[in-house]
Amino acid sequence: MVTVARIFSQMMMTDAGFTSFFRRESKSSGIGNSCRTESLLEKVFEMRKEYDFSKAQKNPYARRLKRQVTLRMDEGTISYFKDLAQEIGVPYQTLINLYLRDCAASHKKLALHWKTAV
Repeated sequence: MVTVARIFSQMMMTDAGFTSFFRRESKSSGIGNSCRTESLLEKVFEMRKEYDFSKAQKNPYARRLKRQVTLRMDEGTISYFKDLAQEIGVPYQTLINLYLRDCAASHKKLALHWKTAV
């Protein structure tokens, strides 16, 4: 079985070495025919070492993906999410976003019971 890690570790070889490695692996694992292999190899070798992004344009839809907001949270809540985020290995703000997204997707509602004034 060909793994991505194995292919990328082998990519440090010379071009000829990589070509023979890829052909050997594609035959043994049943990846397409030789024409398909050749076109994939051409794309790999066509990649440049550097690209010029000086004339690139920002994605016009990027602002719609996320929106910056300010939330006031107590210290215990922040430390809980920071500790959990460190265990998992993700930024704590991302973890809070994932949690809130899950709540919204499952339509969770907080049960609040206010005491009435006497």
